[in-house]
Amino acid sequence: MVRKSIGIDRLVDEVMNSLGKVDAVFILDDYARGIDSGLIDVLIVGDIDRGRLDELRRIVEGKLERKVRVFDVTPEEFNDSREVFLGRPHWQVV
Repeated sequence: MVRKSIGIDRLVDEVMNSLGKVDAVFILDDYARGIDSGLIDVLIVGDIDRGRLDELRRIVEGKLERKVRVFDVTPEEFNDSREVFLGRPHWQVV
């Protein structure tokens, strides 16, 4: 329900195309459990443009009227720590 009201799926699709090579995007913790705490934790796996990511994060925060905390890791870093990341409540957007 929270996902639909905020429309984050659509925003992720729009943002992904500007970042570079994105392998996966996960929503973590409260938001993944359907709790709208005002903070959305996002994990992006890929080789991305971090400067562009910061710029887009600010835009998305304005659109969603929520704080967005982004963790970006390379595919290698994700594979090394997969259990740590996916041991948290999560749902995969991409």
